[in-house]
Amino acid sequence: EMNATALNLGVVGGTIGKVAYRIKSTTASGVVTFSNIVLVTIQTYFPVRRFYLPGGYQSITNNGDDWTPENAPEFIRDLRPGLVNDMYYIYIFIPSGNGFKITQGRSWNINFGSSVDGSMVGDLKAGGGDLTVPTDGYYRISINAATLKYEIREGRMGFVGGATGAGWNPPNVFPTYALGAAATN
Repeated sequence: EMNATALNLGVVGGTIGKVAYRIKSTTASGVVTFSNIVLVTIQTYFPVRRFYLPGGYQSITNNGDDWTPENAPEFIRDLRPGLVNDMYYIYIFIPSGNGFKITQGRSWNINFGSSVDGSMVGDLKAGGGDLTVPTDGYYRISINAATLKYEIREGRMGFVGGATGAGWNPPNVFPTYALGAAATN
């Protein structure tokens, strides 16, 4: 709690700063008094948030038991400056007709779903409806934990380079040199 207070007061994560604390008390008759101010030196840190993707797809894609955050695939934190602990993404095969949600941590205590059924872009809603995809395929699912926005899009990845027919031109990758699954796992 002290770390969160320091971060909220502008002490940059990973630095040392001072925070002034005092105690407020109210008597039964409503009289308010404050203690003396005490300066506390705090070494701040960025608490790492972890997000997972439990859903009805897990068992048929060898990602654990259906709807179990305890063994669901984990989102990747975007480590670019200004995005740490806010932006997360995952590339994953999702069969159509299998709903999924996003949990913060490996339990259902904090979970998010869609605010609009069937939407590929939108707002995450605490305890919201299942997220879904229209067709079987590889998808990139991105979430912004700060704004509670999400985006689901085709997870296009491929190879470029002198050893490929695409050469060094990324637009030439698709569809011939796109990554795919030759077999399970």
